[in-house]
Amino acid sequence: MGYGYINMLSKNLTRETNLTLDIANGVIENRKNPSIILEDFNKTNLSALTQLIFYHELTPFAYIYFSHSSYILPKELMEFFKAWYYFTLFRNAYFQEEFFKLTEVFMREGVTILPIKGLALLGDIYKRESVRTMVDMDILVREEELEKAEGILIKHGYRKDLGKGSESYWKNKNCNIPFKKKERGWPLELHFALDIKRANRDLLPKLWERLRLIDFNKKKIKVLSPEDTLFSLALHQRRFGRRLCLKNTLDVALLINKYNNNFDWDYVLSEAKAGKMCSTIFFALFQANILLNIQIPRYVWKCLKVSFLKKELIRRLIKKDTFSMGCFKKIKYLHLKCHFLVYDSIWEPIRYLLGITQEEFAKFYNLPIYAPETGKLYKARFFYEPYRLFKDKLEKKSF
Repeated sequence: MGYGYINMLSKNLTRETNLTLDIANGVIENRKNPSIILEDFNKTNLSALTQLIFYHELTPFAYIYFSHSSYILPKELMEFFKAWYYFTLFRNAYFQEEFFKLTEVFMREGVTILPIKGLALLGDIYKRESVRTMVDMDILVREEELEKAEGILIKHGYRKDLGKGSESYWKNKNCNIPFKKKERGWPLELHFALDIKRANRDLLPKLWERLRLIDFNKKKIKVLSPEDTLFSLALHQRRFGRRLCLKNTLDVALLINKYNNNFDWDYVLSEAKAGKMCSTIFFALFQANILLNIQIPRYVWKCLKVSFLKKELIRRLIKKDTFSMGCFKKIKYLHLKCHFLVYDSIWEPIRYLLGITQEEFAKFYNLPIYAPETGKLYKARFFYEPYRLFKDKLEKKSF
């Protein structure tokens, strides 16, 4: 029974939450129709349901889910789901075709590139319905080949898209460089690591030795091992503000479901301890366990050695905020809450907040990055941050 928290959220769920969860479970079960009774569907708050589906990035799957009972939805809503479904198919097909072209180009230059996150998952665990949403194409190269990889991309029609951040910011405070292709404008992120470097920590040193080949649209491509894929998903969500998005939990659930019999849990536990990522992995697995009923070996929970207090705080956060209608307005504060729960040491998130860069400060508060006013607020951030927290809490109450 895994950790024993399965179905903890099943009691007193709203109709809209039950439907959202059933859409995700439909993907896991390869099911194209609802498993719950829709006789009282007229009592459903369609506005709340649509917001939840959109927030959790399940809109294309909602089209599949309702396709055999579309009569219960307003025509306009079904058309909205349909439009997202076909747009996602089109965009994903573009990313796939572009990746295959880049693979050939990089191969000729003697550089290995790997698809990571969305693109890799499409070729591995979403083969039956290739409509997992992606906003960009993520590729990974060895850090020592980063400069060469940048040159290859620029030579083949890409340009750096640094926004208003400096190049040193992207290279020293991130683990990727954003690019765009000139004629299309859809983004590509060139990663040279799965996480930001930390002192005295060699993250996943065996990653490049553990690559595997998969069939992706009749082509053989190299991808991360299932275990390193889990790390890539969990680390990505540690750095960004959509930790409670159900699409990300679905990624983990499908990965574990497919490789469960051959999943190297000992490797995961060993690398999680060495890289101080136990809380990060626990959070990702815990979501899949209690939200989507994914079974995790009992010894994994025990060996991760997450304290009872932290487990309880994570459980309460998931239960309270995953399907809260207020989550749309407080994404950044949910990210801040999660930030204190996904690191093994309390000092790591504190050090991050104390040493936050002006670029990250500006992004968090939606300020112009290098504007003079932003610089002043950044210098006074230890006063500005409590003020904004108090101000936003007042706005939340009015909401």
